[in-house]
Amino acid sequence: GLPIFKVKTRHISGLIEVELAKHIADKTNWRTLLKGDGEPIELQDRFAELLPLVQDKIAEIKQQFGEDAIEVLSETITDLSYPVQQHPTKITSHN
Repeated sequence: GLPIFKVKTRHISGLIEVELAKHIADKTNWRTLLKGDGEPIELQDRFAELLPLVQDKIAEIKQQFGEDAIEVLSETITDLSYPVQQHPTKITSHN
């Protein structure tokens, strides 16, 4: 994971999330992830591409809620890995 913003409130976090969602489609194929075949993403590079696209909205939010409402972070990536003894062979959705 990569922390990218520190925000004052959950509401502000939601405003940023909505703006980022305009530029990122969440089309993760969860079945592929369960099989262990997920493609790695260069998170820092992706954030560098996205930040200019949301700068105007960030400025707008800061104007409305104060300069300290949002802080852009320069954090390192936290590598998350979960031990898997065996990946499933057949994957089905349970709704």
